[in-house]
Amino acid sequence: MAVNSDNPDARTAGQHDQALQEIAMLHEQLRINDARWERIPPHRRPFFTPVERMAINELRALRGWN
Repeated sequence: MAVNSDNPDARTAGQHDQALQEIAMLHEQLRINDARWERIPPHRRPFFTPVERMAINELRALRGWN
């Protein structure tokens, strides 16, 4: 279905669909990444600098991750 650029509802619906598709791709990316990390023993995982750890902790807080 073509989106009529003169119709704001059609544009909004198209943007909504794009956002949902992006969210689905990000979920899949996280699933793959999480599965990979679970296979690596904790002592073999990469080291993060203090600045990187702070960024991770800030993101965890914003996202409500545990």
